[in-house]
Amino acid sequence: MERGKGKMIKVLEAVLILFGCGGLIWELTRRTRKLKEQQSLLDARQSQIEALQTQSATAARELEKLRQEVWQSANTIHFYAALSQENIPPTQIKENQQAIQAQCEQIFSQL
Repeated sequence: MERGKGKMIKVLEAVLILFGCGGLIWELTRRTRKLKEQQSLLDARQSQIEALQTQSATAARELEKLRQEVWQSANTIHFYAALSQENIPPTQIKENQQAIQAQCEQIFSQL
């Protein structure tokens, strides 16, 4: 009878060990799935970051292009106002031209 109890205990121990191993496998599988989901989210966010960086670089180039265009336009207006100020005698026109020049210079300082 002792032998039967000993075998029974070993069988129970083996069953408990198998359940324990099954539980570990289940837990590792669950964690692996969770890690894969997190990795997928990180990959998606990385793609979003890269897209935003590309958009940002494009916007910066466009902004610089616009800044150059505004600079060129203001510079041309300033130049013509300075030239015509010398050639036209009426004071009202000169005052308007000086105002234009002052505004252009203000634009220059802001660019």
